[in-house]
Order: sequence, then C-alpha cells, then structure tokens
Amino acid sequence: MAGGGIALAFMLVFSLSVASVSAADFRIGEKTGGSISIGADEDVKNLYTAGNIVSIDANVQKSLHAGGNTVTVNGNVESNLCAGAGTLVVNGDVGGSMHGGGGTVVIQSKITDDLFIGGGNVSITKSASIGGDLVMGAGTANIEAPIAGDVYLSGGEVFINSEIKGNVIIKSVENLKLGSNAIIGGDLKYNSPKEAKISESASILGAIDYNVSKNYEGTKDNMATIIFAIISIGILIKIVSAIVVGLILVYLFKRYTQNTVNESLGKFWPSLGVGFAALFLTPIIIVLLLFSVIGIWLAILIALIYVLLLTIAATLAPIIFGSWLIKLMKKEKKYEIGWIEVVVGIIVLMLIKIIPIIGWLTALVFMLISLGAIYRLVYKAIK
Repeated sequence: MAGGGIALAFMLVFSLSVASVSAADFRIGEKTGGSISIGADEDVKNLYTAGNIVSIDANVQKSLHAGGNTVTVNGNVESNLCAGAGTLVVNGDVGGSMHGGGGTVVIQSKITDDLFIGGGNVSITKSASIGGDLVMGAGTANIEAPIAGDVYLSGGEVFINSEIKGNVIIKSVENLKLGSNAIIGGDLKYNSPKEAKISESASILGAIDYNVSKNYEGTKDNMATIIFAIISIGILIKIVSAIVVGLILVYLFKRYTQNTVNESLGKFWPSLGVGFAALFLTPIIIVLLLFSVIGIWLAILIALIYVLLLTIAATLAPIIFGSWLIKLMKKEKKYEIGWIEVVVGIIVLMLIKIIPIIGWLTALVFMLISLGAIYRLVYKAIK
C-alpha cells in the first residue's frame, strides 16, 4: 500500500507532529478516575498526562499536555502548554504559548507568548503576565495582568485592571468595567448593550469605539464563545483519552495488537476485503436472523460481538496508521508498535480527517483493514 502522492501528503502532516512527541513522557492514572502527582524533583519532558486530579510540581522540558477534572501546574513549562480541565490552575511560567480551557481557570504565571483561553470563570491575576496577545472567551473574565500585545475577547462580565499595550477588541460583552489601574495603549473597541464603566483613573491612549448591541445578540455571541471553548476542551480530552487507550493496548496487550497490525498491513487487500464485507454483511445477517424465532438470541449475540469488534477496530486503526507511517518514514523492514506509533497515529489521523472526502476515506480504510484483520485472526484461532 505505498503510494508516492499519499506518502507526500502524510509526510507534511507528520512533520508537524513528530517533533512534539519526541522523547515524550506519559503519566496516566493507574485506575479509572485515578490521580496523578508529579514531584518537583522529577525529570520530565514533552509530558502527556491525564487523570482525575492532576498535580504537576516538576519543571517540564519542552511541552506539556494535560487533561483532567482538576489540573494544577506549579512547575515551569519550557515550551507550550495545552490543558483542559473542570478546574485549571497555572502557577508555573510558560516559555511559549498556552492553550487552555475549563469551568474555572486561574492564571498566575508568566506566559512568554500568546494566551488562548476559554471558560466559565477566567481569572488572570496580578502575578501573571502575557508577552503576546490574549484571545479569550469567558462567562466572567478578570484581567489584572500586564499584556504586551492585543486583547481579543467575548464575555458576559469583563473586568480589566492592568496595562495592555495594544488594542482591546471585544466582540460582545454584557458588562465591561475598567479599573483604576487600567491602561490601554491602543484603541478600545467593544459591542455591548450598555456603555462600559470606566474608572476616572483609567487611561485609554487610543480611540474608544462603542457600538450598541441588543441583549439577545450579546447572549448569543457569548454562548457561541462558551460552546467553542467546550468543544476545544472536548477535543483535547478526546486526544488524551485516545492516547491512554492506545498505550494500554500496546503495552498490556502487545502481542494481540502487534498481530493485528501485521495482519492488517502485511495482508492489506485481503484485510480490506474482509473488513468491507464484515461491515456491511453482518448487519444483514443479524436482520435475517431476527425474522426467525430461533435466531433472535443468536442475532442479539452477533450484534453485541459486532459492536465490540467495531469499537476495537476503531481503537486500533490509529495505531495501525501510526505503525505504517513510521515504517514508511524511517524505511524500516517491519511494522513496530510503541508510544511513538500511538501518538503519531492518533494526532496525524485526526488532522487527516479534517480534509474533506480524502480525510474520512483514509480513516475508513484503516478502520476496515483493522476490522478485517481482527475477523481473520479470530477465524484462524477458531480454525
């Protein structure tokens, strides 16, 4: 299954992702709902972690990706930080940009580049600073940290009480307040049903552009912003969860996973044919069995097995894709499975899916060869 055009397309996306997973460190809760605690004396880099309560006291070399019910980052992050949680608290400095979201978000750190944040309640405290731009969507936003760039936001209740060297552009806000320490070096542009409450001690060096908006328009914009933030958090958690499941399959069920990878890629066309037939013929068989009294229970059993195998096939598809891609890039002789194949496969295949038609066809093909390989292996075991 090697093709020059397909290989070039995958290589482009792969090059954007492989650097971020090099020498990665994975910390996952031992049990469902388990918690993660990383001590200050630990040496970690390119950290991927997920759990119920996640506490990171160690300094992280390169990037940090974290998800959980409660995530607290006390250590410094050398590069970028990406985190999603019900409650997200960042105390450590970030050497690059930060992308985050949560029900409650508290930023108390120095962020060298840009901050992209969304949440129900977002607070950027006096002890924090942002070296680039701030892009925010929040129900309630409290900004007391100095910002070197521009501010773009939408929110319900927004309070600004710090120096912002660039422009402040607010697409929609219900209530805007500028405190006595507010200094805006550029223009202030905002849409709101009522004028902002600006302290007499506040300073706006540029122009003020106020546009009246109706209450329902502001509410709709704010809801759209919050929905966008929730979707972003959902994608992050989906990626982290998929990586966790993939790692479990690779390290706890390595022999079965390796056999499926070898069967699907080593015998691509037979696996694709069996997978295609299984996907469409099995439901027909189930329906036919339902018409006979004797076959009802058999139909239910086959349906349950069918759903289970589809779930396993969909879970294995990114790992198979990652194994194929790594072998293609490194020109290795055999298909390997490990954390690199898991992470690269999940991230790159998710990006590929964004491409219309080609994306979902690629994902479907790898799911079908995964399903076909599972059916073939089960048949061989029974035989």
